[in-house]
Amino acid sequence: FLNIFPEAIRKLYTEEEERQWQETLLAARGEAGMMGPSLPWANSSIFGGWDRMREYTRRYGTRYPYVLFNSAITRGAIQSGARYHYGDTAVDPACEGYRQFVVKGLEELKSKYYYKDYLDTVGLVFGVDEPTNSVANIYSRSRNAALGEALDAAEAEIRASTGFGRFGLYDAFAEPSAQAPFERIAFWRWWNRNMARFCQDVQGKVHEVFPGVDFKSIDRNTVSGGCPTDVALLSPYSDWISCDPYPTSTAASYGRGRALYHPGFSAKMLGDLASRSRLCVTPQNFIYHGGRPEPEEMREWASQCMKVGAEMLYWYVEGAETLMSMWEGNLEALAINKQLKTLPRIRLPERTGTAILHSDYDRWGYDDNVLHPAYSLYVLLGEQNQAWFRFISPTGLSTGLHRLEDYRVVYV
Repeated sequence: FLNIFPEAIRKLYTEEEERQWQETLLAARGEAGMMGPSLPWANSSIFGGWDRMREYTRRYGTRYPYVLFNSAITRGAIQSGARYHYGDTAVDPACEGYRQFVVKGLEELKSKYYYKDYLDTVGLVFGVDEPTNSVANIYSRSRNAALGEALDAAEAEIRASTGFGRFGLYDAFAEPSAQAPFERIAFWRWWNRNMARFCQDVQGKVHEVFPGVDFKSIDRNTVSGGCPTDVALLSPYSDWISCDPYPTSTAASYGRGRALYHPGFSAKMLGDLASRSRLCVTPQNFIYHGGRPEPEEMREWASQCMKVGAEMLYWYVEGAETLMSMWEGNLEALAINKQLKTLPRIRLPERTGTAILHSDYDRWGYDDNVLHPAYSLYVLLGEQNQAWFRFISPTGLSTGLHRLEDYRVVYV
């Protein structure tokens, strides 16, 4: 849309030129096998409405993702009584009120006059982007004092369910204490159980409202490290699952060594731990932390993700400045995805005798979002020695996603 550009740029183009621009870009995306713009915005009159969307479906098979998270849903969930939120801008997607609001919205879609249009065009339903981002603010007594009564209830529930009666609510902004590692473990076990319930209920409703359409539950925040989501717990209720590794951010935060194989490492860990889900990766196609992706870097990042099992690359572009200042990156993303559409898929090994045990409980206790040990093993075994292995986790072992009997060597 031209309206995302500065006024000086908008003055240079007419509405007809904007329309031609959109058609050229969408045709290129269609030829590359990529999805169109996201609903509920793609049917905007400025874009051309449902008829134009159907035209790209007819010509290229283009389908459109339906996104279940936006500011309207956040505000609506809070106004409808979602208990755990931070002001009126952030809500915990794992809380019961938010889950019920999203499920209700999907159910109500069936009664809308445009429901048939959604059925004709939607190709994927996307649940939550980076679900842990606001959690620390929401559950902090020191930062979110207005939520005192609700936080008392959360603490009681944590103590009763995952805190062994001793460990309650973790406050990320409080002074460190000897209890903190165990509070983190208790909290994140409780939170991930709730998040799994969100995925289970929403996936069920998605399959009911959109027969034959897959549910992509979350995009895991792996921008520079790895967020505390226990993805093995979510996998049974996630047709697809994704992550968003951005090497320029990783380099700025943790150095070039940690950034070098960050896309492949993030994709491999997610795909292995969430082994019942298909793997999507959201690679970097924008300027971030002073880093400007070059086409050869984008090819490297795509290769790292594909060779560990990624089936979809859902490139992230941020704002008008990216379109204006690094158009070669946008062309490269189109070229890469067009190759992926036409080339034979990589045949990955089905079995291996080697596993790396990744314990989310330990990483929560250590407050370790950088994951240096697991990254080092990934680099040494995979990139350096060309060995095939799998990450496994205690959650996967307890739920049947992983079996120790399948491996001869386990790195702990």
